Amino acid sequence: ELTLYETEFEDSDPTLADWKTFAFSMDKKDFVTVGYKTWTVNGIYRFEQEVNTRVFAIYDKDLGTADVDISARGGAPFEGHGGLGLVCRYSEAGWYQFMVEPRGGVWTIRLVKPDENGQYHFHIIASGGKWLGQKVDLRAECKGDRLTFYIDGEKMASLHDSTFPTGKVGFLGWSFAIGDDWNTVDKFSARRAQWNETGLPGPAPTPGADGTIYSTEFAKPDDLNPYWSKIDIGIQGVPGSPVLVGGPGPSPHTYQYVNDFDPGTDVEITADVRGELNWPRGLICRYSEDGWYETFYMKDDSSHARVALVLGQRDEQGKLTRYIMDTYYPPKADGSIKLTLTCAGNQISVKVNGEQALYTEDNTWRTGRYG
Repeated sequence: ELTLYETEFEDSDPTLADWKTFAFSMDKKDFVTVGYKTWTVNGIYRFEQEVNTRVFAIYDKDLGTADVDISARGGAPFEGHGGLGLVCRYSEAGWYQFMVEPRGGVWTIRLVKPDENGQYHFHIIASGGKWLGQKVDLRAECKGDRLTFYIDGEKMASLHDSTFPTGKVGFLGWSFAIGDDWNTVDKFSARRAQWNETGLPGPAPTPGADGTIYSTEFAKPDDLNPYWSKIDIGIQGVPGSPVLVGGPGPSPHTYQYVNDFDPGTDVEITADVRGELNWPRGLICRYSEDGWYETFYMKDDSSHARVALVLGQRDEQGKLTRYIMDTYYPPKADGSIKLTLTCAGNQISVKVNGEQALYTEDNTWRTGRYG
């Protein structure tokens, strides 16, 4: 089940007792127990706090995973009346918060943690601007070390930080120069984060009796459409572009086909791959925007072929590099082979026609899509 928790704050909701609140005064630079209150009425969670106070509501239950996709719908803050935000990975050691503020539609992602003297600081690690309507939908993904913030369905930022690997979820109201009672939330949900890069619908990751998550023989012309994302990531031979991963026909572009749901951390993928002269075709596991593992089969000429195991990795400037980790040279260049890529823990291996061909241990990518 992807949904871990959700509420619309109805008075009859028994889970409202599972929330805890606390407040931090920026003027006093400390947590406070007075000068604020929270309550629910008619399906709305309301905040009221004194000047320059941040009030947090934390769902005080273990969701069973730190990789979460949380969202809240509420009233956008008015000028001078503070802000509204989401919280993930909360613990006494610190947390991440994703805020909208009224000053021209400012948004921020903040890392909150105490210094060596125990004083808490709210470090801005990303910020920008977006005009807000009367209502606002906030969404934050905290998966692995990636933090992604969405406002009204639009991605604002996606960045990496590994300070807090675990913790709880919640939301907050925030006042500035005016004591605030405008911050409201009328819906909150927490879902298991999927390693979804496209938003496409996908088949539910429910294995069959034999453990198969998904299979296809590509018999229908539109078989890829409902479940797969086609990604064009460059042109072969152009400096700075990656070399070909795979794709149909005589196109010079680099195409990847990624099945858009989360198969879990360990997966075995098998495909019947046709060998083409100078056209590598193969399999991908643990795919995300940041990188992946792949194996490909390619003919060098009519008598010689190769199978490679590759690590794809994007640097901080966004440049993608594919590193060949190992290569296997089959005894002959078959027209088609059965290629298997297994990603289990830190063990990445390749079989050709059922026989072990390549193996490495690597911890770069722990989860992601396949294709």
